Amino acid sequence: MGIRGVHSILYESASAVWSGEQQPSERLATVINKLNEKIEKDILVADDHLLTDEMARMTLEPSQEMRLRYFEAYLLRESSPVRDFKRAYQVFEHALYLADQHADLDSQIVLTGQLGLMKYGDALHHEAISHYEVALELWQQRERQLADPSAEPELYFRDRIGVSQFSIGEFDAAEGTLARILTVVKQRPDVPQTPELRATAAKTLWTLGLIHRAQSDMQDGSETLLLRALERLEEALTTFRNVGEHEVNVGRLHIQIAETCLDLSDWYLQRDQRKQANQARQKARVNIVAAQSIPKYANDAFGPLLTELALLRYEITRTLDADAARGLHAFELRLKALEDLAAEGKSESLSAKCATLRGEWLLWLGDAPHAREAFVLALAGLRPDNMGEATRPQRLLRRSNEEPREQPRAQRTRATGPRVSRPHKRP
Repeated sequence: MGIRGVHSILYESASAVWSGEQQPSERLATVINKLNEKIEKDILVADDHLLTDEMARMTLEPSQEMRLRYFEAYLLRESSPVRDFKRAYQVFEHALYLADQHADLDSQIVLTGQLGLMKYGDALHHEAISHYEVALELWQQRERQLADPSAEPELYFRDRIGVSQFSIGEFDAAEGTLARILTVVKQRPDVPQTPELRATAAKTLWTLGLIHRAQSDMQDGSETLLLRALERLEEALTTFRNVGEHEVNVGRLHIQIAETCLDLSDWYLQRDQRKQANQARQKARVNIVAAQSIPKYANDAFGPLLTELALLRYEITRTLDADAARGLHAFELRLKALEDLAAEGKSESLSAKCATLRGEWLLWLGDAPHAREAFVLALAGLRPDNMGEATRPQRLLRRSNEEPREQPRAQRTRATGPRVSRPHKRP
């Protein structure tokens, strides 16, 4: 559980307390150990708030108060109907205050990393980087106190920094940060190949795959970069399966592989390479189905939405023939449902993805002027901290600008009247 090599009492049994504190009662120990077990086995559910509520009614030592806040925040980030990163951040911050007050350096490392994760989850990536950098500094301080420190904590935080650098569009910096991780994993024989280390390396490969995909966008499509991205992503997926990685991450990786296959299919279609385009498209479908078959991903707050986006994109990564045209009305209804869900959930990222897909659909229908409007709105809906997601709408916008601005009326197939939905802004 947690970051291997960081020995926080948050990861230990209830009997671990700070110096001078009383041991927990039998019932309190049972509650703490049960919640720890649920986190370790990834089986925490919303109803487990009954355990934290019970714990809150007990008399607690400061270390147990820190544990309570940790459990409460974990429930907010994992088991609320929509992951509540803002509230989880505040509760983790309270736990960190207690760790600071009692000079518990290992728990400070864990909780500072959690603050970074909450900022990342809320798409505040510059702030996430700041937290990860502080956590890395704390670990380096702790590392100097240990006779045989683990490699995992440093690589874990460098991976998180690299992911956030990618998210803000600093692709070269992210590639450099992540290359350091693979160098340690693949070229340092003195570093044990633990499951945790391999999982970190897999996440690094995942992000490198996304970087290559973004670099392809910046070149208006590159078969070489897309194939390289697929190689990285598929290597990551194989490693995830071998180490038993969190099912939600496995599902998301399947969708990222599918999206990259659809990029590749589109690239082939633009060059009239029908056979290769169809092969890439079918590979995308296999990965979408694989994601749908993962229970935790299917029940995740965003899993089904990202899957539906991929399925809709799959529908338009082909030639617009009579068979495809028959599905236009159903496509409009499904896309509008996603746009409404994004607006209701106030998800700027999801709204931008929906606007990008609508623009791609309109471009597929031959309606370049309205496609341009959708791509512009998609880009407007992305925060400066989320530019890692901007390369695709930017590429498609450039492509739409190459299409004629005035179209013959016969080409403007409009189904039920495709509309450009404006991203819902946060208050």
